[in-house]
Amino acid sequence: MAADEDIVDCVMSVDEALSEVEEALEDKKYSIALKRLREAREIINDLREDDEAEEDRQEMDMDVVKTLK
Repeated sequence: MAADEDIVDCVMSVDEALSEVEEALEDKKYSIALKRLREAREIINDLREDDEAEEDRQEMDMDVVKTLK
């Protein structure tokens, strides 16, 4: 359940960042738009790293169970 909440939080954060990017582009504030785009990508990368770490933990757990059998 926590993973689902993390995904929703990530989507909401990225959506907010993209809204700010859109506003910055309309105002021709390109450096602000670029900064917010980078922040949005960082949010996505953090979520991806968390997901990969969870997969690694699951694989280790499976290996331990196999070893104990």
